[in-house]
Amino acid sequence: MARRLAFVVLLLFFLLPLSARAELEKAGSFEVTPFMGGYFFLGDGENLKDAPVFGLRLGYNFNEVFGVEITGETLNSRVSSPYALPGRSRPPFTTPVYNDDNVNQQMYHAEAVYTFMPNQKFTPFIFGGAGDAHFNPSSSSSIDRFFADVGVGAKYWMTDRVAFRVDARDNMIFGRPTTEGQVFHNVEATFGIVFAFGKEKPVATPPPPPPPPPPPPPPAACTYTYSDWGPCQPDNTQTRTV
Repeated sequence: MARRLAFVVLLLFFLLPLSARAELEKAGSFEVTPFMGGYFFLGDGENLKDAPVFGLRLGYNFNEVFGVEITGETLNSRVSSPYALPGRSRPPFTTPVYNDDNVNQQMYHAEAVYTFMPNQKFTPFIFGGAGDAHFNPSSSSSIDRFFADVGVGAKYWMTDRVAFRVDARDNMIFGRPTTEGQVFHNVEATFGIVFAFGKEKPVATPPPPPPPPPPPPPPAACTYTYSDWGPCQPDNTQTRTV
């Protein structure tokens, strides 16, 4: 049921209107995103129960389409079954001592992010990265696993500095080659609020210089018949009598 609800939320969010433009200039901006959501252990390979997840993301946008972010998150799960299932390799948590044991999981990772349709209120994106998953059972020593992740997401900018964000990702947890020898797929669906700051301000283009003034008109040509005549009037040509 939780997976269906997460899928419906993501689908509705991606169907939001796409026409309105955002005021945020992403180039050079930082983003802070507190988030929460659901963490789903696909299958029974890790022998852990689905759990809510909470975390914080810090991001930096190099330009309007490319950025990076680092994430720290935590969830508190439980062992699903104390014994390995027939015909399956031994999951990490399968001995009776783990029965109904709490397993706290912390994850630290970094991703590269590519944004489609920049400068819009609705900005979908894709990402990929890697990190460390730290499993800490309450009844045994902790273990660490390397993992890679890929996913999609979108932001809806409510103002030029605040956005609503959703993500869906596949966390691929790599087991120890000598024992488990497999990759565990964990699906994570989250939502959060983005706070952007430090955006790059566009440099104002100076106005073009004014055109040079027109040259003055040439003086009117005048001649005189007698030296004692007054000044020549415009458009009045007088000739000297010899």
